[in-house]
Amino acid sequence: MRYIAIAILIVTPLLGACTNGQNDMQRAIDKVDTAWGSANTKLKKTLGVRNYQLEKKAAFQAMLISLNELGFVVQNLSYISGFIVAKAPIPIPLSKAEWAAIKKVEEPQMQSIAASVVGNWQSQYFQLHDSNFETIINVVMLERAKDLRISFGFQMVYTGPPRRVSYRQQPPPEAVKYAMKKTWDYFDRVTLVQGKTFQ
Repeated sequence: MRYIAIAILIVTPLLGACTNGQNDMQRAIDKVDTAWGSANTKLKKTLGVRNYQLEKKAAFQAMLISLNELGFVVQNLSYISGFIVAKAPIPIPLSKAEWAAIKKVEEPQMQSIAASVVGNWQSQYFQLHDSNFETIINVVMLERAKDLRISFGFQMVYTGPPRRVSYRQQPPPEAVKYAMKKTWDYFDRVTLVQGKTFQ
């Protein structure tokens, strides 16, 4: 019985340490997500909104074509409500090379945020991968008196094997910035080919 008691005393602190470590990792993930969410909200209000001199029908069709060319698959849409939801495996809409460039910028910043919770050593496990996640784009079109306002934002959803921590939905801000520019470029090109004017 004495040996069993000693074993229990040894294992219990280890289990407690594992639980605390897991909780710290989750808090670090949440802190990164909060920081990214704040930055992405600002990007959505600036780079993620444009006003066009376009008919809604033409713009809607152009956006569907653009998303398809970028590699997205439409999951839900409503022309009447003016929304499109589409998804794709990361790094779409970015290329592998673009994602690698973003990784060099964002990964050290992500690790710095995580280090404030878990320390420098464990923060090294916070890495940006180009697998096991999906990119989701939400497009909204609003007809106004003088123009058509189009806005969109991005989310990231974990699709890999089960983990003991919960991944959140905010993508790296630099990736969002690249993705917004690329999506607008495709959309503008499609509308131009269609012979439409935009501002």
